[in-house]
Amino acid sequence: MNKRALALSTIVLLVVVNATMGSLALYPFSERDHRPVEDAFVVDEPDEYAVDARLAVDGETVVSVEATISDAEGRYTRHVSEEAVTESYQNATSDTIHTRSVFTGESAERRVRHLRDNSDRTVVSEEWEGETVTVVSVAREPGDELDPSGAASVVTRTLLLSTYDRVSSADEQGLRVLRPQNGWYNGSRSYRLTDVSGEVRFDPTTDVIHSADVEWTLADGTPTYAHYLLVRDDAVTQEISYEYRDHGIRVDTPDWVDDAATATRGGS
Repeated sequence: MNKRALALSTIVLLVVVNATMGSLALYPFSERDHRPVEDAFVVDEPDEYAVDARLAVDGETVVSVEATISDAEGRYTRHVSEEAVTESYQNATSDTIHTRSVFTGESAERRVRHLRDNSDRTVVSEEWEGETVTVVSVAREPGDELDPSGAASVVTRTLLLSTYDRVSSADEQGLRVLRPQNGWYNGSRSYRLTDVSGEVRFDPTTDVIHSADVEWTLADGTPTYAHYLLVRDDAVTQEISYEYRDHGIRVDTPDWVDDAATATRGGS
């Protein structure tokens, strides 16, 4: 920020503070301590389950995770983040993890180099098309298991930005239904949530989250109403979706895994 902009923001802040002093009595200000009632939303990991989770900001996907896990059939995950799509597969009877990564943009070359330099991973194929590269690699470490819970927890942790109203004690499946709340929040950071909508369903006996479909507008850095007036134009809309199931699980081997296995045998 240049000096002119800084001076202007200082003037605006002073004007806002003075203008709002008389209106605070008409606009009750209160903060919620950051104590969501569901401090322990968790991602369950039984022998078989599937998860589909997504976090978007202003309509753009920040992270999405699809995972199908079966101790009997294998493990498959698909992880989407900025300029990267990564799929991984592991057969139920093998320690080998096959991964296909699609990188786009300025970071593509650096990410490919990181894979090549990884002594625990073997690059099977590398195909460039413009600024996009598709890399298939293989990792083999005894006892390793493909685990999607870390990426999925990024989405579930975002749900904890809000506190929730209980809609019902339990639905027909025994799940508790909750709705997020507008409010001012104060914890390690101060922020305000507005225009909240949607609901979350979780098992109250295990804290396992089963589904979520919520949306809100987040204004960060709002220790006072005056601060909120300054940052509200920079507020972002967050959309969080999450689906979990533990039945009807099927894991198919992707075609690219068979191609990678053939290429590996041919190069050995």
